[in-house]
Amino acid sequence: MCDFSNRQLGIAEQLISEYEIELISLNIFIQRIEGVALAIGNDFWENIISPIIDPLEEVNSFALDEHRSLDANEKMIVAESMKKLKNVLQQYRVVR
Repeated sequence: MCDFSNRQLGIAEQLISEYEIELISLNIFIQRIEGVALAIGNDFWENIISPIIDPLEEVNSFALDEHRSLDANEKMIVAESMKKLKNVLQQYRVVR
């Protein structure tokens, strides 16, 4: 794997950690992880990340529009998406 892609994957892993310990909001997480996906830029990455991020964007949008925190069901959706994202990052490192 090239150094650039490796750094981007490291950034993605750091973003997950920062979200999980509540250093960044879901909104910031989504913006930054999309930036990582665009920076890596290949179709495999973008096609895998989009279906994982889409539910996060939907949950985030509802919460922001309604000026509220995530409910229990939304937190479960976020946790599931984070788990999927971690798995994708791990698999991508192996593939590359």
